[in-house]
Amino acid sequence: MPSTDNLSRPFAVRLPSEKAVEYEQLSRDSGESMSVVLRKVLTEASPVFYSRVPVSAQEDRIKALHYLSKSSNNINQVAKHLNILNLQDRLTYQECAHYLRVLDTIAAGFTRALRIFDVN
Repeated sequence: MPSTDNLSRPFAVRLPSEKAVEYEQLSRDSGESMSVVLRKVLTEASPVFYSRVPVSAQEDRIKALHYLSKSSNNINQVAKHLNILNLQDRLTYQECAHYLRVLDTIAAGFTRALRIFDVN
């Protein structure tokens, strides 16, 4: 139990009714005051806290998602053009090669964006 020398800062907390009843029961059963029970719960617990993502990393992820969205739109446009050309029987080797180069450019740009923004 912590020493009483450091007990100089009171805190008020609100608990869900179920937890409050549980801690009150612990207090009654152990014969300890409510403040001692809560102090033990707070100081001897092992809660897990997750740190927030830094703002710069969050902004980088938003930008990367924006590039991903743009890339997917471009890929959909390529697919649409290829489908239209195929339906019109105008799809040639040159057209396929052209759109393959376009897809390579899209993939390279997206890969570069992921490296720049270092999104894991």
